Amino acid sequence: NSDEPVDRIENQASISWWLIFICMRQVGLVVVAKSFEAILVDFLAIQTRAILRSFGPVITLLFVQSKGWPFLLSCWGILNFLLVTGDSQFNQHWLYWQNVWGLFNADNPAGDVTNTLWFKRICAVASALGFAVAAKRVVVGLYLGRQTFANYSDNPAGDV
Repeated sequence: NSDEPVDRIENQASISWWLIFICMRQVGLVVVAKSFEAILVDFLAIQTRAILRSFGPVITLLFVQSKGWPFLLSCWGILNFLLVTGDSQFNQHWLYWQNVWGLFNADNPAGDVTNTLWFKRICAVASALGFAVAAKRVVVGLYLGRQTFANYSDNPAGDV
């Protein structure tokens, strides 16, 4: 096993491994990403001042503007980098240490899927795209907010 990513899958993963990978592991990571969104965005950024005090208004605004699919996509990509990419036993089978169910350990061939270059690129693009959309939302919001302020600041009462 080398840490170098492979360009194409040389060892094929079994169908049962693919089903576990897509239907359990990836869905589980989306659920974890949604939980992180509820904690970081909905609670810490909106309900409390914790992120505002710790990181300032721009980062807080970035968290708030990333709410929804941009946060989920970025968080999903980062979680995949942390928990799935690579060729270690854990990356291929999260329950590699147990011998009770062969479906969840090395008895079920995983191939090179978690160490392929294309999978790492998908995770990188997902993380970057979510961050880029959140940053765009912040920039557009600040720009439009300044335009609105400049347009209506001379006439605060709304008199025409």
